[in-house]
Amino acid sequence: DADTNESRIRCTLLFTILKKLNRLSHMRCKKARERTQESKQKVDSLHLQLQNLLYEVMHLKKEITKCLEFKSKG
Repeated sequence: DADTNESRIRCTLLFTILKKLNRLSHMRCKKARERTQESKQKVDSLHLQLQNLLYEVMHLKKEITKCLEFKSKG
């Protein structure tokens, strides 16, 4: 009976530790997902800025070409 009681106590302790570790694991996963989402948002924002700059470069090149063609006609 003492062995059974001791086993019960040990089992309860191990179960409590398991629950704590599971909770910590979930918290770490949540934090990792949050960091991943933040990084993804930064990348998306930077990608949009890059696309805007590339569009602006293309537009300016067209304007320069128009100016050069205008000068050569005159």
